[in-house]
Amino acid sequence: MIQRTAVVGVLLVTLAHARPTLAETNPAMSEALFQEAKRLTAAGKHAEACPKLEESYRLDPGTGTLLNLGVCYETTGKTAKAWAKFNEAASAARREGRTDRFKMATEHAKALEPVLSRLVVVVAPSADVAGLEVRVDDTVLGKASWGFAMPYDPGTHQVTATAPGKKPYKVSIALAAKGDRKDVVVGVLEVDPSQRTTASHPPASAAKSGTAPSIAADAATPASRPSRVPAYLIGGLGVVGLGVGTYFGVQAISKRNASNRTCPGTLCEDPGAVEKMEAANKDAWISNVGLGVGIVGVGVATYLFFTQRAPTETKNALTVVPVLGLREGGLSLSRSW
Repeated sequence: MIQRTAVVGVLLVTLAHARPTLAETNPAMSEALFQEAKRLTAAGKHAEACPKLEESYRLDPGTGTLLNLGVCYETTGKTAKAWAKFNEAASAARREGRTDRFKMATEHAKALEPVLSRLVVVVAPSADVAGLEVRVDDTVLGKASWGFAMPYDPGTHQVTATAPGKKPYKVSIALAAKGDRKDVVVGVLEVDPSQRTTASHPPASAAKSGTAPSIAADAATPASRPSRVPAYLIGGLGVVGLGVGTYFGVQAISKRNASNRTCPGTLCEDPGAVEKMEAANKDAWISNVGLGVGIVGVGVATYLFFTQRAPTETKNALTVVPVLGLREGGLSLSRSW
């Protein structure tokens, strides 16, 4: 019997422009690092300044720090990183209503586009076997990235491809500055004899006695109906997420209204109003995450509660897989029939 699996739903919580949790923020430390980065920049030590700015932004995200980080990367020749930071800064400035910063970030990003170094990784159709993983340096390339000209900083990059039972493919690619482009083709990987498995052959003792391996007996043993504990746990998480999202949503609206009353214009120079608006933006972000997690949790818990089946009933079996990433996360639901 051929078992087919189709993804019936993917519930994602978009985490646009990931920020640190409240426990990780440290404005004082962030400011100290920012000032040290300014000192290093003034001394011409740009390569030392960039990590300081990166850490400063992690501890207390701010559009100004992001713009300075983009300029630092641009100065040190890391054009891909600079381009990404300028685009991120433009999005943040648009949300904050900072037209001056939006213009600066957009102009820098557009100026970098023609000189970006790009790498194209093409995977031959015959090489796309089960378990194939393609990486550039430490980043896994999904299928959507195959054949697409991706921007990378100038320098040497490692392209690797691995698959179960195959010898790994590795190649070093050197990208020059100012619009260089290189193409890499991943062909069929060679079989690795050392990884061949003998799991399909029964143990010698079992063959002599005429009995099947114990694992087969275990697989045929009927299992009891699965517990609904996961549904209760996920549902509880969903309820907590809805509560957190609602609380911070109310806080964000209150702080935003207070800021608008003090300074109703698009650009505001009042320190108190700007501080309230930044606090409102943080609360709104936490609210969005909380509500997203709550909706996902309640939805998945409801589905699990009413669709539990015994493990031996492979038809219509439900699979729940976590989906996590730098900017998004959630749960993937799939059903087999």
